[in-house]
Amino acid sequence: MYAAIRRGKANPGSVNEMTRRIQEGFVPSLRTAPGFVAYSFLDYGNDEVQSITVFETQVQVEAFQKRADDWARQNLASLMQGPPQPSTGEVLIHVAK
Repeated sequence: MYAAIRRGKANPGSVNEMTRRIQEGFVPSLRTAPGFVAYSFLDYGNDEVQSITVFETQVQVEAFQKRADDWARQNLASLMQGPPQPSTGEVLIHVAK
């Protein structure tokens, strides 16, 4: 499995609106993406947020992240203080209930 992680800073008071837009506009496309395993959106407080998207293969996560980046530019850029800091890597340990 491979994960794409994006961390960024939202405009003050924008996290709830970001969450709504992601849930309504982004999550549906995730559910049908080939190789999709899991998605989490975290609020660290102080307007700091992070997303973690997991796919079965590196090719799948990289292909989907191009779509995700486009979606974020169109739907979240006005709510962010700048572009998120991206990183990707192989998932070495994954534990689920």
